[in-house]
Amino acid sequence: MWFDTIVENWAEFGVTGLLVFEFGKSVWKLLPTNSIKNIFSKGNDDILGSVTHGVNEMLTSGEVIYKKAEDLINELSVERTINKTKDEKIAQLIEVNTLLIAILPVNKALKENVYKVVKNIDSVNDILVKTLEQSIEIQGDIEAKVVEEDNSVDTKLSEV
Repeated sequence: MWFDTIVENWAEFGVTGLLVFEFGKSVWKLLPTNSIKNIFSKGNDDILGSVTHGVNEMLTSGEVIYKKAEDLINELSVERTINKTKDEKIAQLIEVNTLLIAILPVNKALKENVYKVVKNIDSVNDILVKTLEQSIEIQGDIEAKVVEEDNSVDTKLSEV
């Protein structure tokens, strides 16, 4: 609140207060009647009323600003919570998709492209990334064996 701000920045407020006091003192000396008793005893209630009104307006404005700032902080807190929830859901969705791509029969090139993207995302579970990497390696080995068997069948057929 305002008091905490003053306590944290007491030196700045002290210097500002001294400057305001010196300025007020010099202005006061320039007035034709520089006695507080004269101002209040001669019926200059306008000055007192103006000062009181000004102080009340400042306090009211301060309360309005404080309330608006408090409302803004509360809104930001709610937005952060919503964004955190969305981020968690997006991370879960990415993990599910990564797992599905790793275990389903998907084109090896697609798996490799997904792996390149997923390995750079911090929120994805490392186990899922390793699973996808192993899936790509196994699929590569299977494709190599299939090609090797096709070549051996072609060789046998050509001998006939």
